[in-house]
Order: sequence, then structure tokens, then C-alpha cells
Amino acid sequence: MRTIEVIGRIAADAERKISKGGREYLSFRIGNNEYNDEKGPDGKQKAYWFSVTSFNHIPMTQYLTKGKPVFVRGAYSDRVYQNREGNCEVGRDIIASEISFVDFGGDKQQTAQNSTQQQASPVIQTKMEAPKPTTAELKVPSSNAVTDDVDDDLPF
Repeated sequence: MRTIEVIGRIAADAERKISKGGREYLSFRIGNNEYNDEKGPDGKQKAYWFSVTSFNHIPMTQYLTKGKPVFVRGAYSDRVYQNREGNCEVGRDIIASEISFVDFGGDKQQTAQNSTQQQASPVIQTKMEAPKPTTAELKVPSSNAVTDDVDDDLPF
């Protein structure tokens, strides 16, 4: 089994569904991109899309809404499908064992206040101190030191 951990934003509100076997689950999609990801023709980074299914987090359905950042951990699998244009694509599926919310800095006003406070009192390290030697480093034997010119009869 492959396990994956992804942080991304929810693409659409989570939905409660019922499987053919009558088991209830929730389903939603998340998008994820990073700085070095491939860029599309518009110059923006392409998103990686993951379909998330969970049988254990059904009470969270009402809170898993579009745009919220979430952390998802679970079993990962690929699925090959044919898109609307007839081309083959890879779908990324996660059966979630863990879902949690991620705080990307709160609301814009709170984030602006935090950044202003950080700019007002920056922490600057002005001096780099060398690490202090441990007692093991201080007790180096000097009288019985082995030199390169001693033949110790070892085969190597």
C-alpha cells in the first residue's frame, strides 16, 4: 500500500454519499501545487488534483467547504481514465485515514496585523558562537597515539 500526505485547498464542498454496498462515506477533491511545479500556457503553475474519500470522517462533511486548506493522509492509488477530449489522463485517489484543517495565517486583517508586529520588532542574530567542546572531546589521549610509521602486522 502506498501512503501519501497532501496539503491542499478543497475544490468544492464535500458530499455525503452511499456506496453500492450501503456504506456511507464522504467525498471531495483538493488541489495542490508547489513553487517548482510545471507551468501551463498561461504561465501559472498547474495544480495536482486529488479525489479524497473517507469512511471515518463523515461528521466533518459540513466543515469541509470550498477553499478551506486541509491536510490529508491516506492510501494512494492512480486511476487511468479518458477525459472529455478523448485523451487518457491519470486520476489520483486517496482513501483518507486522517483529515485535519491547516491554518495558512487566518484572515487577511489578522495576517496584516501579525506581519506589522513582526516588522516592528525584528529578531536579528548578530554573533555566531562556536559550539563548546564536550568533555569527551577535551580528554584526548596524547601519550599512546598511533603514528603512521608503526607496523602493526594487520593484513590491511
